[in-house]
Amino acid sequence: MAAHVLMMSSWVASGHVGMSAAAPVLARLGHEVTLIPTIILSNHPGWPEVAGHVIPPDDIGAMIAALDGNGWLDDHQALLVGYMPSVEHVDRAARLIERIRNSAPAPLIVIDPIIGDTPKGLYVPEPVATAIRDRLVPLADILTPNLFELGWLTSIDAPDLRGAVAAARTLLRQGRC
Repeated sequence: MAAHVLMMSSWVASGHVGMSAAAPVLARLGHEVTLIPTIILSNHPGWPEVAGHVIPPDDIGAMIAALDGNGWLDDHQALLVGYMPSVEHVDRAARLIERIRNSAPAPLIVIDPIIGDTPKGLYVPEPVATAIRDRLVPLADILTPNLFELGWLTSIDAPDLRGAVAAARTLLRQGRC
């Protein structure tokens, strides 16, 4: 069955990360996708050359208000939240989750807590990672961290399957997801 999926994450012109990876796959599977970019970049920032800019949170708020004003938020069955460049973006995402949960019947909330990776560590400022952990993770129906992110979110080293299971159980016990 096709679903209407709302995505709030990064968008790159070249490459396959964030919405540039997920949206075409979801569309190919027959889902309708609505995109709200948090940042627009030329390519993944791991490359030597990268250009682009963060979408200001007020602009995102205006986009959400316009979608809502047109009646286009009420029929989403899922929301996928990915890259958040600032604490204010996290706040916008949390409010969007609350908004669609209040109008759509049982939307699925998927949080991809994009905060860092091994070996680099955090690649968002620590206040952003903390806001994602404290504000978005508890709202998730599905959480998709990598091993580094799982370890950071739980303060449990998760270098292997055993560590990942222990960390995931900790998240569940803490009621964070």
